Amino acid sequence: MTTPTPAPAPGELPRDARFHTTSWTVVVEAGAQPNTDADHAMAMLIERYWFPLYAYAKRKGADPEFARDLVQSFFTHVLEKRSVAAADPERGRFRTFLLTCFDHFAANEHAKATAAKRGAGVAPLSFDFAEADTRTSIEPADSRTPEREFERRWAHAVLDRALARVADELAGGGRRDEFETLRPFLTGDAARGDAKEAAARLGKSAGAFKVAVHRLRKRYGEALREEVRATVTADEDLDDEIDRLFDALREDDA
Repeated sequence: MTTPTPAPAPGELPRDARFHTTSWTVVVEAGAQPNTDADHAMAMLIERYWFPLYAYAKRKGADPEFARDLVQSFFTHVLEKRSVAAADPERGRFRTFLLTCFDHFAANEHAKATAAKRGAGVAPLSFDFAEADTRTSIEPADSRTPEREFERRWAHAVLDRALARVADELAGGGRRDEFETLRPFLTGDAARGDAKEAAARLGKSAGAFKVAVHRLRKRYGEALREEVRATVTADEDLDDEIDRLFDALREDDA
């Protein structure tokens, strides 16, 4: 008997559409006329990019209140106009297209000063700006350009999504506690000597614990590649995009 594929959660694409796309399928879906698939694709793009754009706006000098309003307004505009339909993989990466659109929108909004009219007739989008402000405020001041900050936030968002996918997979198999125990060894947060205690907590020998960590790291790497693959034009662009991702993450060590 064939096990049925679980229905996607709200705001998610079906698994086959999410994980096997190699040619901007998500972007193309999001730019289509409103329907269930298009709405799922649009929700995915918004979830991926709202925080990098918010950090970018603040780095450009916008105060938090204006940056919040600007991001809300921008994505309301994108939803209404389905403007991502104009994205062309032949002209470059999707996030570069989105950043250019955001800059144009910000300039127009500033010129029109129509904050009271933004999003009229459309329910406000829900973003956790308080948590976003916490994430940006606890980091030391630096000289990164707004564009480099956008790239860095994009890279961290990709890592977070990949990690969340792995966590969900293990939780679905009743192994949430195992994931939480192994997670520090995946992200590099574990202190020297923690492995013995963690192995005991899981009831594993030292060798079995090392194997479990290796398998988790391998799955995390696969999940990361799957996340990056979703918005590259072709598979041959994947390694270059991953190189750019890690280049952006190296900003943390600069």
